Amino acid sequence: MSAKIPSLIFLTNSVLFVCKFTGVFCLPQGNSYCASTEETFFNGKCFPIGNTEQCPKNMQLFDGPNQDGFCDCVDIDDRPAFYSDEIGECYFHNTQGPCLDSEWFVLKNNEPQCEPVPEGCPVDGKHFFGSLDEAAVKECWELRTQGPCPTREILLIEDGIGELTMKCKSFCPNCEAGFLTSIGFQSSCRPGTLRNRFGHCSGSLIG
Repeated sequence: MSAKIPSLIFLTNSVLFVCKFTGVFCLPQGNSYCASTEETFFNGKCFPIGNTEQCPKNMQLFDGPNQDGFCDCVDIDDRPAFYSDEIGECYFHNTQGPCLDSEWFVLKNNEPQCEPVPEGCPVDGKHFFGSLDEAAVKECWELRTQGPCPTREILLIEDGIGELTMKCKSFCPNCEAGFLTSIGFQSSCRPGTLRNRFGHCSGSLIG
């Protein structure tokens, strides 16, 4: 029977390394560590990608290189959340968030910030102050309703240049859930997230 080769297991920046004392260099054990490609390694354990219990408020686990997990703002297409440097948590757009009374948390010039609430606009994250046409007067509209959109379309928001804008989208009663973006499938880093600030971008849900 051949002798077992002694080994040393240690963690560096949440990446597992297995070193065998054979004169061979240490190899990172990334994707082979978590049994499932739908999991990521975080705080010494494997958790499902999208897990929220391990992260601060309104944040979830994303998967980085070598299954190295990190927390970032929840990724819901029609309800974006942005990171507050001052508080260290994420807050939903057009809610009070970390702001004072009579203010709401918005994205302006690629930076999440507090701004006075337009008169008559509820601070619930379900309303948006703007217009479909730059030449039109801005008003307060309820999202996911027809609003100023044509028949059989509903009002949603989308990423614009440095801020969010309004858009109309065809309404499908039988596929409403399709309006939500699956965790980790966002095509680019949304400004105001940890991914944007530190150069991270989540991969696909299945790693």
